Amino acid sequence: EGTVSPRTLSGYCDLWRRYIVPTLGNHRLDRLSVGDCQALVRTLRARGLGSSTIRSAIGVLKQSLSQAVRWQVLSASPLADPKALALPKMERKKKSVLNSAELRRFLEAADGTRLCALWHLAVMTGGRPGELLGLCWEDVDLDDGAIRFQHSLLPGGILGPMKTKGSVRSVPIPQSTTRVLRGHKARQSAERLEAGSAWEDRGLVFTTATGGPLEHMNVVHQGLKPLLLKASLPPVSFYSLRHASATALLEAGEHLKVVSARLGHASIVLTADTYSHVSRGMQEKAAERLEVLLFTSAS
Repeated sequence: EGTVSPRTLSGYCDLWRRYIVPTLGNHRLDRLSVGDCQALVRTLRARGLGSSTIRSAIGVLKQSLSQAVRWQVLSASPLADPKALALPKMERKKKSVLNSAELRRFLEAADGTRLCALWHLAVMTGGRPGELLGLCWEDVDLDDGAIRFQHSLLPGGILGPMKTKGSVRSVPIPQSTTRVLRGHKARQSAERLEAGSAWEDRGLVFTTATGGPLEHMNVVHQGLKPLLLKASLPPVSFYSLRHASATALLEAGEHLKVVSARLGHASIVLTADTYSHVSRGMQEKAAERLEVLLFTSAS
């Protein structure tokens, strides 16, 4: 307790509840064997889970067993040997990112929907899902055209701190986004009147019909996926809209430092590493421009 952030703790609990308890929940702790843990790995693989998820779940199990030993609840952990289990190899899958034309189609499909402003902000600011869902009206300046990311919505509807101190930032927004946000605010005011005393006033920009915080998975399944289908776009994650936004800016020639600050990265090095594929394309274009400048004769 107190050694990890609320976000990390919530993630550990989710892995434990969804993947470990259903298989090992009925086993006595002092009788848990390497074979039982290997059976868990086989079960998770049979469920079609990716190697990253399986390794994360086993990592939580290992930490829990080690803690049980430290608390003297268990004499020894069956997973004390780091090579005790045969785990699936890490798979590096190329993540799908929408290009500029696809982002335009996505926003056109979102136009007029209840959460149109959420998707508009996701694309136009590159905000993390938790930052967007945790955005409060007090951090939105519609007159100056800027929003301030300083909270993140954690599982359970809790407003928590940002990922890092450097993540707290003010992001300018264009007039088109300001207009969408004004329309969203008017729609929310109407919902508030309709909800009456049932309205949960937490000052959030994006809420349920009664003012409560939105759940990430509900937003994805009920909002994002239908929009992608409507626009005939490939399935992408909520988080990938952040990557798409940054990629579009870089491909448009925006300076890496500006994009890094907009994303709230702790270092420009992180931005450069994350978007090295874009940097490669930009370098090629720079080489082509230089070639034209030096070797194309004037007409």
